Amino acid sequence: MLQAVVDASQVEVPESLVHAEVHSLLEDLEEELRRRGLSWDRYLQLVGKSAEQVHEEFRPQAESRVRTRLVLDAVAEAEGLQPSEEEVAQAVQNLAEDSGRSPEEVRELLERTGGMERLRASLRRRRAVAYLVERASGGAVTVRERSRPESREEGEP
Repeated sequence: MLQAVVDASQVEVPESLVHAEVHSLLEDLEEELRRRGLSWDRYLQLVGKSAEQVHEEFRPQAESRVRTRLVLDAVAEAEGLQPSEEEVAQAVQNLAEDSGRSPEEVRELLERTGGMERLRASLRRRRAVAYLVERASGGAVTVRERSRPESREEGEP
């Protein structure tokens, strides 16, 4: 369903974003190769390709990922979708548990490195996906209701 929305979009995909995404995908591949004890050069030998060929093979995937992010960002913007502070706190908590650090350490690191904005953007895109799924399945919840923090029981501050 998401792919249908992305395919139907008229989003311009800037070459600079595609290039950056290809670079990110290649970095991920190189990291995976290192974990498996393979060098980049050895990988290229094994697959019988040049670095340029591998780069070009990643291009369609990179373009698709960028297009999807741009569409989800546009949906989130148009519908006023934002992650709640509770969602952000839970995501920080999950990252802390995964990394063996305290939530405070993770939050500080994210804020210092610009990761907090990336985290919020990721959560915003998740909300956009949920919104699209909800709309496609005939859900009646409005965006305003979805963007509002969870209601509290009467008597709670």
